[in-house]
Amino acid sequence: MNRADKEEMAVDEARLQEGCQALIQAPGTAGQEQEAAAVLLELMKEAGFDRVWSDGVGNVIGEIKGAFPGAKVLFDAQLDTIPVSGSDQWKMDPYDGDVKEGRLYGRGAVGMKGALAAMVYGLAPLAAGKEKLAGTFYVSGSVGGEIFPGLGFSQVVHVVKPDVVVLGAPSDLQLAHGQRGRAEVSIATYGRAVHSACAEQGNNAVAAMQKLIGEMENIVTPRHRILGKGALCLTNIISAPYPAVGTVPHKCWATFDRYLLPGEGEQEALGPIHQVIATLQAEDETFRAEAELAQEGLECYTGQYLGSKRCFAAWLNEADGPFFSGAVAALAEAGIKAKPVVYPMATNGSYCAGILQLPTLGFGPGRPEDLHVVDEAVTLADLFSAARGYQALARHFLKKTAGGEK
Repeated sequence: MNRADKEEMAVDEARLQEGCQALIQAPGTAGQEQEAAAVLLELMKEAGFDRVWSDGVGNVIGEIKGAFPGAKVLFDAQLDTIPVSGSDQWKMDPYDGDVKEGRLYGRGAVGMKGALAAMVYGLAPLAAGKEKLAGTFYVSGSVGGEIFPGLGFSQVVHVVKPDVVVLGAPSDLQLAHGQRGRAEVSIATYGRAVHSACAEQGNNAVAAMQKLIGEMENIVTPRHRILGKGALCLTNIISAPYPAVGTVPHKCWATFDRYLLPGEGEQEALGPIHQVIATLQAEDETFRAEAELAQEGLECYTGQYLGSKRCFAAWLNEADGPFFSGAVAALAEAGIKAKPVVYPMATNGSYCAGILQLPTLGFGPGRPEDLHVVDEAVTLADLFSAARGYQALARHFLKKTAGGEK
C-alpha cells in the first residue's frame, strides 16, 4: 500500500477501545447474550457496515459487500462469556471495562469481546472504501460458544456460506491452523439398592463404575505429531440416590472427555469403551453398563432451542500450504510476525473446519491461558494489532480473489 492507502485504512483505535469497553459492559452468558448483541448491532451500524442483522437464535451478523465479485470471508468471535466466579478475588470490576497500565480489564476481554471489537473496527475502513473491494466480508458475534462450540455458529455458516473463515479465539496474535476435538462420553452403571448394613444382598453401582474405570485406564488412545494425544479424562462422577443415607447406590454416572484427532468421531470415542463393557459383562453376568455421547442443547435468548450430541471435531490445515503461508505473509506486511500454533481448546472451527472442511484460520488477541481467569485482561497493544491483522487478512483474501488491487 502507498502512504495514501495506509492513511485511508488506518484503524480508529479510540473507537476500538470504546467499542470493546461497551461490549464488556453488556454481560451475557450462553443463552443470555441479548444485551451484548444489541451493543454489537449498534457498533456495526456506526462503523458503516452495509447490512447488520440478528438471526433466529441471536447471532449478530454484519456485512460489507464489495463492488466486484469475489470470495465470501467470514470473521467470527463468540458473543457469550462464562459467568464471573470468585468475584471477591477480582481487583478490577469484571463489567466496567477499565483500562490500567495499558491493559483493558473485564470478563470477555480475551474471550472474545476484544476480538469482536477488533474485527468491527479493523474492517470498518474497508466499508468506507468498498468501491475497491472484490468479494464480501462478514463479521459474526455468535452465541453459545462457551458451552457448545460450533452449535450457534453453524446457523451463521448456513446463511453466509463462506469460502474462508477467520476465528477470533485468542492465539497470542499467532496464526492457529488446528485444534483437537472433544467428545463428552456419558457412562452409566446399574446395580440393586439395599440397606448398606446388608450390602452383600445388593449390587453396588459405584463399585461397578470403579471396576469399569479401572479397565478403561488400559485403553490406548492415538497420538498426533502436531495436535498431541487423543486423551481420555474422567471429569464427573455421581451416584443415585444422592445423597445416599445407609443405602447401596443403584445407579452411577460418569462423564469422560475424549480428545479427538483428525478423522476421529463418535465411533472412535465409544468403540473401545463398548469393548471394555462387553468384556466385563462376559466375565460377570450381573455387570450392567451403558456408554453414549452426551446430548444437550442451547436455549437461545430468542426463545429458539438448538440441540446436538456433544462431539466437537478436530481440524488441521497444513502450516506450509499456500493458504496458511499467504496469511502469514499478509500479517507480516501489517507488522505482525505470526508463527503456526494450534489451539488447546475447542473452538467454532470444530464445525466450519472439522465438519464442513472450510479453509479456516484462527487469529486473536490474548493468550488461551488468559481465558476465564480472575482479572481477565487484554493489552491495548494486542487489541490494536489484532484489528490491523484482521484488516490485513481481509485485504489478502480480497487481493487473492480479485486477481490484484482494484
